[in-house]
Order: sequence, then structure tokens, then C-alpha cells
Amino acid sequence: MGLNAAILCLCLFCLVWATQSQIVRQNVTITDSGGFSLPAVLVRPATGGPFPAMVVLHGVGGMWSSSNNGNMISNFEEWAQILPARNIVAIFPDSYTPRGFSDFRSRRPAEDPNVDDSPISPAYVRPEDAFRAMRYLRGLTAFVQPDLIGVMGFSHGAETSLSSVLDLSINKTAWTVSYMFINGSIMNNYPVPAPPRAGGPSFKFCIAWYPGCGFYSYYGSVSSTAAGNYMPSVPTLMFHGTADPLFTSGYPPILTAKSAAQASSLGRSSNPITNVTFDNAAHSFDQVTAAAPGQQETADQAAKRLARQQALSWIDTYLLASNISPTSSSGSSPVASGSSPTANGGGGQSPVSGSPSSGQKAVGPANNSLASNVYPMDWILSLLCAAVGSLVPWLCGQSDE
Repeated sequence: MGLNAAILCLCLFCLVWATQSQIVRQNVTITDSGGFSLPAVLVRPATGGPFPAMVVLHGVGGMWSSSNNGNMISNFEEWAQILPARNIVAIFPDSYTPRGFSDFRSRRPAEDPNVDDSPISPAYVRPEDAFRAMRYLRGLTAFVQPDLIGVMGFSHGAETSLSSVLDLSINKTAWTVSYMFINGSIMNNYPVPAPPRAGGPSFKFCIAWYPGCGFYSYYGSVSSTAAGNYMPSVPTLMFHGTADPLFTSGYPPILTAKSAAQASSLGRSSNPITNVTFDNAAHSFDQVTAAAPGQQETADQAAKRLARQQALSWIDTYLLASNISPTSSSGSSPVASGSSPTANGGGGQSPVSGSPSSGQKAVGPANNSLASNVYPMDWILSLLCAAVGSLVPWLCGQSDE
């Protein structure tokens, strides 16, 4: 009595274990020639290779779960399953721990060391971490295709990713920021270091989840859309929620417009940046828990699902690694319907608040028509367990033969 149910549960456990065993996870340390040591989590398929790869950069809250159980934050644990399952190696560098930080919220260029962001500036310090991770991946020749590496960042990490793909045509004679002194006064042209460069092949593409884009005027005045200040060297996809203060600031479309102006000045027909916005979604929407089957999605849950579909479509397009065909709004394009990966993402538009500019797409629960094909592992497990639970009464009623 109940033996069949026990056997089914055991089979389920073995299935999950087998799925997990297909991924190799390692804590690694990247040490450069200068002696700096950068800890990271590396995940890869257990067999085969070499594969394309991704560098994934955390936000201001750091990379680790607050429970101190050795796990990364929830969405990074999800990406650590999703990417290797698509035959992609992924590395998650921890920029904060080796510099003595666990959190970097509310930082800006400032005289006060408790406020100053210069120890881990996303403009001129942290991009070198992205390059360290990229060089490390290129050295893993048995597992990684060195010419197929993308970068993806979240919030502070998104700004870092945007800086790590800065085009070589952006070469200002002086690099400055808006700097706040302890007495509260502001100096608008405070000198700071120039951005680091990769010193070799760049990333293939960039995906930036909800970056602030103002950079405290590092890439020119936050109200200027002039050429010569910012443009990525590779196709770049940016996600924002319309309820995110970092979006309603107006800075993301201004940075996009700067990129469009620079592209135009170089005689290029398209802007490397594509913007996608999500109605009523807030900051950090990729960290929310997915809606359970049958439940109405919140704006953040819809944004997470749709953005992941689009991000994975870009990853598939540029890294050519997946055996899964993600659904897109057009059925084929890796970006918003009617666009290509390098389409003008709203360049030259004025700041917006709560509505998309030309080349952007706002989506949310009301006009969401895409089917989800990306699920966190814990949600998959809950579905399987629910299925088992529904069968247990029937199984327990059968004779044990």
C-alpha cells in the first residue's frame, strides 16, 4: 500500500538529480598579472564543448544570497541553470567581496568615502572585472569558444556591461564626473580615470537589465544627446520597467540618443542600442518569483518572463548555442517585432516618462501574448511535485503487486 507512490517519488528525485548532474559548477579565482584576485562562480555543461560563453555581472546588492548558504541571489541561481542547459558556459564574477564590500547602494562620485563610488565605479573600475572574466573564459579552451562570449549585467552590473563595450571611437581627452563634496557642493567636471579597454577582441553583444545610464555625466552631460560621448561597439539590448525611477529619470533614452548621434557621425545607418520597456514594471524585476500556473501575473512577473524570452533569443542569435527555439513576438526576430538586433532603439528621442519612444516596445500583463518557455528550477520542481501529489491518492488505492 503506497509503494507505487514511493517509487514514483523516487523516480522524480532521480530525474531532478540527473538534470542537475548535467551541469558542472565551480568556485574559481581569477588572478591577473597585477595580483588582483577576483572570485567567481563558473557553470558549464558536464560533457562536450567547447561552447559559447557569457559573463554575468551582479547589481548593487552584490552577488550572494542574504541567507549566507553559499548560493547566489535567486535570479543568478536561475541563470546558472538556464545558460548551461542551452550549452552555454557562464561565469559570475564577484566584484564586491575582494574589495571589502557586500553592498554598494546609494553610491556616487563624492568626497565622503562612505558615499564615493570610485572603489568600484561601473564606468572606469568594474569593467576591468568583466575583461578579467572574459580573458579567463578564453583560457578555458577545452570548454569555451573564445570568439563567442557575450556580457550581461543587472543594474550596477548593467552599467558596467555598457562601459565594457564602449566603442573605441569614444576617446575623449578628459574624463570627468559630477562630484559631490562633503559640504554638499557639486563640481560638474571632476577629473577621474579614463575607461579601461578590453585590449583585444570585444564581447559579441551586451544585454543590460535596468541600468541607470546617467553615469554622473561620465559620458557627457545627462541632458545632452551630442555625438562623441557614448556608443557601444556591439549590438546592445537594454530592458527597463516604466515604473523604475532609473527609467523615469529620462537618462536611458538620452544615452540611447547619444549612441545614435555617434553612429550617425560615423556614417552608420543604425544605432547599436535597442531599448525594450515594460509597462508598470519596477526596478530589479528579474528577481521576482514567477507566477504559478493559473495565477494572474504582476507587471514585474510579466516583464521578467518576456525579457528573458527576448534575452535568450539574443543569446541564441549571437552565440548560436541553443537547441531550444524561444518564442518571440514576431516568430523569428530576436528583438521587438519589426526590429533587428541592431535596429535603432529609439536613438535621438527626447526623455520619456512611462511611455516608450520610437523603437521601443512597452509590454505588460494586459497586452502580453507570448508563451513562457523559461522557468526557474524551483518552479519546475513545484509543478512536478504537484503532479505527483495529485497521483498519490490514486496510487495508494492500487494493490502492490
